[in-house]
Amino acid sequence: MFANSSTQNSYNQFNSGKQDQVQVVDAATDSIQLSFQWSSDLTPALSPSPRRWHSACLNPASNSSMIVFGGYNSGSEFNDVWEYNSSNNLWNQHIITSTVAPQARYGHTIVPLDSNRILLFGGKNEAGTYYGDTWFYNCSTTKWEEQSVSTSPSNRAFFSMARVDNQSKVVLFGGNTEGTKSNETWFYDIAAKTWSLASPQTAPAARTGASIAYDNAGKVFIFGGVNISNAEMQDLWSYDVVSSSWYVYNAASNAPEARTDSSMFYDAYNSFTSSCIVVTGGIFNTTRYNDIRYFVPITNSWALSNEAPLNVITARYGQSAVYIPSQRKSFFFGGSDTANLQETRYFVYRASGSFESAYIDVPFTTSLQWKQLSVTDNPQVITGTTLKFQLASSTDNANWDSFRGPDGNTNTFFTGMPPYSIGTTVHNNRRFIKYKAYFDATTLPKTPVIKSVTVTYNSAPNKVTLLSPLTGATTNFSRPVFSWLDSQDSDTGDIITYHLQVDNAPAFSSPEISTSGLNTTSFLTSGTTSLLTPGTWYWQVRAFDATAYGDWSDSYTLYVDTIAPNPITDLSASIGYSNGQIILSWTSPWDSSPSGNTYFKAYDIRHSSISAITAGSFDSTPGQNTGSFANSPQGHHENVAVDGLNNSTTYYFAVKLYDIAGNSSTISSPQASALTNAPPLVTIIAPSGGENWAAEQDILWSSADPNPGDTRVFSIYESFDGGLTFPVTVASGLPNGTTHYLWNTRQTCNGAEHKIKITATDERGLNFSTASAANFQISNINEAPSVSLQTPAGGTTISGTVQISWSVSDPNLADSHSSAVYISNDSGENFSLLSTVNATYYQLNTRTIPNGPNYRIKIIVTDNGAPPLSAEALSTADISVNNQNFPPMDFSIIYPASGDNVSQLNLDFAWENNGDPNPEDIISFSLVISTAENFTPSFVVEGISTNTYRLSPLSLTQETTYFWRVVAKDPLGLEKISSGSGWAFVLSRFKTTSTDSKLYAEITQGLPDNGYLKIVKVQSSELKAIAMADEFTLADRLIKPLNEDSYRLSVCAADDSVLPVDNPKCEIKFRYRNSNKDNYYDGTSVPLKNLRCALLNENAGKWETAPDFPSIDSGAGAVRTAISKLGVITLVGALAPVSAISGVTNFPNPFAAGKEETRILYVLTENHDTTIKIYTQLGDLVLERNYPSGSEGAKGQPTGYSNEIKWDGKNNSGRYVANGIYLLEIKSGSEKQLRKIGVVK
Repeated sequence: MFANSSTQNSYNQFNSGKQDQVQVVDAATDSIQLSFQWSSDLTPALSPSPRRWHSACLNPASNSSMIVFGGYNSGSEFNDVWEYNSSNNLWNQHIITSTVAPQARYGHTIVPLDSNRILLFGGKNEAGTYYGDTWFYNCSTTKWEEQSVSTSPSNRAFFSMARVDNQSKVVLFGGNTEGTKSNETWFYDIAAKTWSLASPQTAPAARTGASIAYDNAGKVFIFGGVNISNAEMQDLWSYDVVSSSWYVYNAASNAPEARTDSSMFYDAYNSFTSSCIVVTGGIFNTTRYNDIRYFVPITNSWALSNEAPLNVITARYGQSAVYIPSQRKSFFFGGSDTANLQETRYFVYRASGSFESAYIDVPFTTSLQWKQLSVTDNPQVITGTTLKFQLASSTDNANWDSFRGPDGNTNTFFTGMPPYSIGTTVHNNRRFIKYKAYFDATTLPKTPVIKSVTVTYNSAPNKVTLLSPLTGATTNFSRPVFSWLDSQDSDTGDIITYHLQVDNAPAFSSPEISTSGLNTTSFLTSGTTSLLTPGTWYWQVRAFDATAYGDWSDSYTLYVDTIAPNPITDLSASIGYSNGQIILSWTSPWDSSPSGNTYFKAYDIRHSSISAITAGSFDSTPGQNTGSFANSPQGHHENVAVDGLNNSTTYYFAVKLYDIAGNSSTISSPQASALTNAPPLVTIIAPSGGENWAAEQDILWSSADPNPGDTRVFSIYESFDGGLTFPVTVASGLPNGTTHYLWNTRQTCNGAEHKIKITATDERGLNFSTASAANFQISNINEAPSVSLQTPAGGTTISGTVQISWSVSDPNLADSHSSAVYISNDSGENFSLLSTVNATYYQLNTRTIPNGPNYRIKIIVTDNGAPPLSAEALSTADISVNNQNFPPMDFSIIYPASGDNVSQLNLDFAWENNGDPNPEDIISFSLVISTAENFTPSFVVEGISTNTYRLSPLSLTQETTYFWRVVAKDPLGLEKISSGSGWAFVLSRFKTTSTDSKLYAEITQGLPDNGYLKIVKVQSSELKAIAMADEFTLADRLIKPLNEDSYRLSVCAADDSVLPVDNPKCEIKFRYRNSNKDNYYDGTSVPLKNLRCALLNENAGKWETAPDFPSIDSGAGAVRTAISKLGVITLVGALAPVSAISGVTNFPNPFAAGKEETRILYVLTENHDTTIKIYTQLGDLVLERNYPSGSEGAKGQPTGYSNEIKWDGKNNSGRYVANGIYLLEIKSGSEKQLRKIGVVK
């Protein structure tokens, strides 16, 4: 016996249930267990800084927060006070309102004192100072108050201190007392505000760093620490405050390893009947811990969990731990793993809890029985834990029954070893079920574990569907076969058997047949089974899965009939409506049936073309046609067509009928026969052969048909190859009785091998053809065709793909024609051939020709006669081509830019040519210039084919502002005006702008009366001095080339000849590139403040910065400067000289004296007499040169002037110096600079 099951064993399935003090472990484990976990790091954005060796305690003014004070991190100690609210996970730093506060420290302890205050004692700082002060802190008023006590513990740190609630005392043990470790036990009397030293008979060994906790029974516990030998310890002691006595526990199994700086707290929630102390963390030498150990004093035993906690933390020491009763959790802060931590976490363990599963849904259509509940891991394997279950069920997943045990009561449980039988009827036939697990642990911190829960159930088989016999069926078999479809069972693996009942009563009160255990889906009533007598019967089936029966199938009715029907007595036969067809007709005879349905369902027709058919020869007659009736009752007239017979043949017929039970009648009567369709006959009278015909002639014929009353139609065909083929249809569909046709012989070609064929076709499609006995001749003269242009009509507008169509007429109807199609775009003055076609139309794609208003079409048609003759047709008027014509695309004017000053020497205009949406359109431009912004009046230059134009300035006035724009026009006259308004330039002799708008210049002094200021861009390929200057700057420490464009600034006459200028002064503005607004020239590390305008010294082949420092106009993105000479200008990066002499360099260095020279470069900021001296390393003078102020070598300017001199390696005596290192001294004014030069021969 099999059943279906549903299993929950994954994290997602478990996590969708309701958890009460239990936890679902992640996908690696997929289990449910009692809560035993560390939280994730809860630290909010605002929290104490990382630290260790601080102290924390429960806030006495709140049951849900803790106070943290002091601590240590990276060589610093703290005295800040923080409060952590566990309800909303927020840290808050207290603002101290008192004028005094404890010094920063660590290794101290704070404990609750009363309802508002805490007690602070001891600690130390990084300098090695130990404290023995006693402080009160009011958590509500945030005030510190130092206590004056006559006696107190000595200065110390890393001691253990806890408050004993039921004694109103604070107990202090051990600690490090400035160089030694203590085992003293001290009391602080809260009411008396006094310290006193206890004298127990025995005491733990002296130590520091022991963890401490207080339980509800009045005992203080300490664990571990470091003894006087600096060895970590693992002993556990308790101190009874009332008796002032220490007690040591000797439990070894599962005890924590020796350690110091661990955390210990009392687990009040899981205490049962005795104390439960929890130890975690700490350090041994360099080994840190993160284990959880439970100690139960009443059993003197340590315990470990059988499962690892969730969210295992890193091993650490020096953290704080505070048990918060309202949360029933211990909260931890800080500590150190490999670094001091800032984490806020809690630890929680529960000794009991419950888990309510998500619902299990089992859709069913029959009946449902819940079977078994299985659980793994085995819930009873873990010693000291128990696990029990209850079930609840629902029919709609909305209204749930209570959770119940095995007897259906709410106070009983499924316990013991699973699996559990859950077959109580209270849950059966309820689609939804849930289980609830109850977890308990009597041995801390053990937990039951559930890894998988499986619920097993059984559904009854589905209702059986009967197949055969169909309900209401009639049969002539007394032992029929019953069959049905397989029953479906939602339970996997169930073996299905069947139970069949047959009875002549619908209630099945006493079935004639009742058979169960059938393992197939059919049953034959044979063997000992009773015969079904003629009459009405009923049958039904149900399925069984070895557990439950499904519902009975619907009951089917069966009629048994064994009586034969009467034969046909009025059979007749006649020709059919198509070839090879005969129509048989008869009237259905009498029949009887228990169902009352006395109609016939089938027939069997036999036919023969040899002789009549008898009862004895019926079954052996090979010609057979069978068929069925939808309904043929007694007296119904039937017509049945017999197809597939031979034409022109007489056939004999006989028929048998079958009633709905399959009983057959005897052979029909009387004998019936009929002739099938035969083809008609036709004879041609004229032409008979030898005739010579032209123009219209009569074709004559005669016809007959073997089938009386058949009608005929006629078709006439022509051959001009002596009867080999008849490709031309002269006429078709000529009606019945036609015997002649008047034929226009111009429809065919001339020739001597013509024949005529006539085909006669009867109404059923049989035909007969005959042709002329001999050839005859056709002789017609050739006549010219005529042509008429149909579309497009003159005066219309066309677009897209247009059909050019024309009509052709020709008296010689058999002539073929070719047509030549021409087009003109100049109103018919000139035509070009588009194509030659053999049709009377041509598809013209007008998108391949330009838009325009003056198109015409011409057609010339030529026939194939002898001789060939032609005709032509023309458009009567012009046709326009407009392919969704749009105006030209938007475009902008480029130069002169608005506000530019332009010289008449290069009065160039430029604008965008963005084309036209109609790519075939040819655009022309008009340049419009006016002194008025509304362009009234204006000067217009039309018919410009490019997007640039140089204007003659003869009609313009100097120092005048001109507005300008451009109009683009397409062939159909649509226009587009350049974008923007108020675009103006100034025609000026004194001011001008480069055509790319980068350089602007204004001459303020020295312009001759006949002169014009001019700017022209210069390429290095045009002027070699530019390339030389660029190369020169490679050795110049102060100048960096920017690969900027160069421009020649000059003054020219009206004929563009250069004029000399005395003492010119100019203001220039050079635009720079700073696209990303980072204040550096694009693509370089040159700051904008270091940009300079430089002039080309064409003789020396070097760039010289303008004498005066420029101004950087960030708004205009340009460098502004003044210059006092004309020439080639560019933009460079240059450092401002930091001294009167700077940038001293030479190259090559070293150099080969006698073979080459070394170039010595230096920058001067003033004109001064300059002396160059070269010394040996011993101080002997080798060479001395003097340069007068202002000459090359002694020239300077505020922005720095690069001087260059050369040394060939000769001394003052004209001899080459020896190899070695020489000292160059440059002295200008009161300053001098030195540089070493190497000579290698």
